[in-house]
Amino acid sequence: LNDFDQNVGLFTMLMDDFQAFMEKDLQRSQLAEDRTRQTTQSKEQVNLAKRKVAYEIAVRLAGKTIPSPAQAFLYNAWKDVLMLAYLRREREPGDWRNALTIVDQVIWSVIPPVDAAGRQELVQAIPPMLKVIRHQLEAISFDPHQMEEVLKDLETCHLACLRVSSGAEHPPEVAAKEVSIKDPDLAQAIREVRYNLPDIQDICVEEMELTG
Repeated sequence: LNDFDQNVGLFTMLMDDFQAFMEKDLQRSQLAEDRTRQTTQSKEQVNLAKRKVAYEIAVRLAGKTIPSPAQAFLYNAWKDVLMLAYLRREREPGDWRNALTIVDQVIWSVIPPVDAAGRQELVQAIPPMLKVIRHQLEAISFDPHQMEEVLKDLETCHLACLRVSSGAEHPPEVAAKEVSIKDPDLAQAIREVRYNLPDIQDICVEEMELTG
C-alpha cells in the first residue's frame, strides 16, 4: 500500500508473491508430515524386526541349554545382523536366511558332539563359521573391541565343547542362566516370546507379525 500509486497491477504482483509463498509453505508442511510418517513407520518396522529376531532366537533355543556367553552373543551382537537382514529381506532375502543359519550353527557348535565323527565335523566347521561372523559384524560397523570380546567368548565355549567331546572333561552341570540383554526393547520382546512360546511354536510368520 505504501508503494501504491494508481498502479492496479501492483496488487496482482503482490497476490502472485503471496500465493507463491503459500505454496512453498504448504510444500514444507507436507514434507515435514512425510518425514514424520516415515520416522513413525521406521520405528514400527524396527520394533517388528526386534520381535521377529526375539522369536527366531527363542524358538531355536527352546529345549536347549547352551553356555550363557553363546546366548549373549546371539542376543547382544548377532541380533544387530539379524535385524538389519530382516529389514532388508525384501531386497536381499538371502541375507536373512544366512543370518538365521549362523544362529543354528552357533547353537550347534556349543553342544558337545556325541561321537568322533561329530567332533571332527565341529572342528572343521568352527573356523569358517567364525570367519563369516567376523565379516558380518564388521559389515555393520560393530564395535571392534566388543567384537573381539564376543569372539573370544565363543572360542572359549568351543574349546570347552571339544574337551568334553574328546573325553578330557566331563560335561558340566550347566544351569540355565539369565543373560543380560543390552537392548531393553529386545529384552521385553524376548520375555513376551518366552512366555507365549508353547502357544506360538507352530504359528506362521505372517500371523505372528499381524498379531504382534
